[in-house]
Amino acid sequence: MADIGIVSFAGLPDVSINYNTLGKNVFDHYAIVIKNSLGWVCGLQYSNVLYKSFDEEDIVFITASEKETEKPMGCIMGTFWKNTVGKKVLLTIGAYFILPEHRGKGLGDHLFNALYKKGLEQNVILYLCSFPKMSQQYAERYSFNLFRDFNLATYSPKCSDFVNKKEISLPTHNVFDHKNFTEWEKLQEFDLRLTNGVVDRMRYIKNLFESSIYSGIVMNDKNDVVGYISVQECADRMLFVGPLYAENKEIVQLLINKVLENIDISQFSEMRLKAFTCNADLKDILMDYTNGKINYLGSGTLQFSIASIPTDIKYVHCIVDTTQNFI
Repeated sequence: MADIGIVSFAGLPDVSINYNTLGKNVFDHYAIVIKNSLGWVCGLQYSNVLYKSFDEEDIVFITASEKETEKPMGCIMGTFWKNTVGKKVLLTIGAYFILPEHRGKGLGDHLFNALYKKGLEQNVILYLCSFPKMSQQYAERYSFNLFRDFNLATYSPKCSDFVNKKEISLPTHNVFDHKNFTEWEKLQEFDLRLTNGVVDRMRYIKNLFESSIYSGIVMNDKNDVVGYISVQECADRMLFVGPLYAENKEIVQLLINKVLENIDISQFSEMRLKAFTCNADLKDILMDYTNGKINYLGSGTLQFSIASIPTDIKYVHCIVDTTQNFI
């Protein structure tokens, strides 16, 4: 397939489709269009992290624009994740968006099909997080019929509602700021447990930490990593919390407290947390700390095609984003 093609759809102006759009500046431009249309937002450093963490050939960003005006019409992105020996093993699909006035005319299907075929060509696992009303359609049309036993619930409490922080002491555990952390092999060992040994995320995680306004890693008295958290600054004075992984509820609380101690949340409007429903620990703590004002926004369905990647659910509490992450 050529990198750029002109495609016609009934009811639409001629569409210029770039099947291999390169460069974070173009992604940032489309992200602004999406935000203005639907209110979707991402971290201020989101594209920087992606383009530093993945080789050029591992990011597939397909864009559609009006041929004559070059106005954006829609886009979709896929990221190929690799294992510890550098082999592609997973394609995550997200940033899938068609402007409302261009929907229902086949453009969205065309973009999704193009990315889906790229995944099939590489013979990798495919993954996406969908709106519940769309999940069955993906299952029937594209065989995304391997569902996680849990979903995502998005909470967005106001920072001003964190009025009931509870202290906790874990003398056998230490929390390290990522800037002072050196045991990266231990962190990799912990993270590979979350991906069932399938995906090596260390390059991505290190860049995510570097872009964060706070990231903390917990080690126990056996010098093992048992959890970590990262917080990204977002548009509109929002904070994105995630990922958050922890061995138990006490460590979840310890990490949330470290966030509140290291970030002046009075300078921000709200926290956005995308929590896995397999664990109630994070929700319970948020309910306690905000007196129940957690502001539930909606849910997402987690589904795979070809094969699924199991995880040790006791560790997973909050994902960093639903676009190009899977755990």
